Amino acid sequence: MQYKYTDEKREHLHTLDGKPLIGTSTVAKMAGGDKGGLIWWAAGCAAATFGWLKKLDSRASTHQEIATREEERFVSATRKLSEIKQMEVPEFQTMLDIAYKAHNTTKLQKGKEGTARHGKLEDYVKECMALDGKKPLPLTNWLPGFWAPEIEAFIEWSQTNVRRFLWSETNCFSHTLWVGGIADIGYEDMQGRVVAGDHKSSKDAYMDQFIQIAGYDLQLSENGGYDSSGNKTFELPGPIAYYAVFPFGSVPFTPKFVYDVEGYREGFRAALTLHKLSQGFTEIAVS
Repeated sequence: MQYKYTDEKREHLHTLDGKPLIGTSTVAKMAGGDKGGLIWWAAGCAAATFGWLKKLDSRASTHQEIATREEERFVSATRKLSEIKQMEVPEFQTMLDIAYKAHNTTKLQKGKEGTARHGKLEDYVKECMALDGKKPLPLTNWLPGFWAPEIEAFIEWSQTNVRRFLWSETNCFSHTLWVGGIADIGYEDMQGRVVAGDHKSSKDAYMDQFIQIAGYDLQLSENGGYDSSGNKTFELPGPIAYYAVFPFGSVPFTPKFVYDVEGYREGFRAALTLHKLSQGFTEIAVS
């Protein structure tokens, strides 16, 4: 069997003996839902085009903060209404089109920010892995401000929770499940347990994110890790004990964990079955 991964023209294609594999993240989406109110978020993106500002949560804000926010909301809505009243119909139609696509525009921008952060995280972990012992490097090894604050939070967290890093952005596949993917990060915790993790831009961790990690677990357990050319580069030192999601949108930065490994593996298999039924087993692999 010959595994390969190509990213030409952003195709993100995993293949086995020249045949496309199903993407791990594509499978995980079958287990997704409205994560923390994505529908409300999308509506908010559209409404913001017309001057809308979100109300503050009375449970987490002072009376003064709420009063100030209400003044800001009134000023913003008043200003935007004044602009709209002066618009001709074609200009207003353009504004409506912008509002319609606002959620996707925001998502693409956040995606670019997440990609940049992902690259810095990969650089950091691989820098650590190049050292004898593969231990996390402390912040003092870097110039102040070189890492974004959320990267610094991960580095600080790793100092007390990671004994050594095991992999970073390693390709993997399963012949039996016919899936492929790129596993974000793996490490050995302070108790010597192997942990599979994933970096996310979300404010919290969600079930489908852990199911995605379970997919990587199944692939790494079956075949180990590879580079994009199909050369084997990594073998698990032992079974993966639990999964970690690092939600970089959380404030403060708070990693989340699940320990029902077999349950989430079954969840991935179930999502894979649903995906194959819905797609007729013709999907290409997208990590």
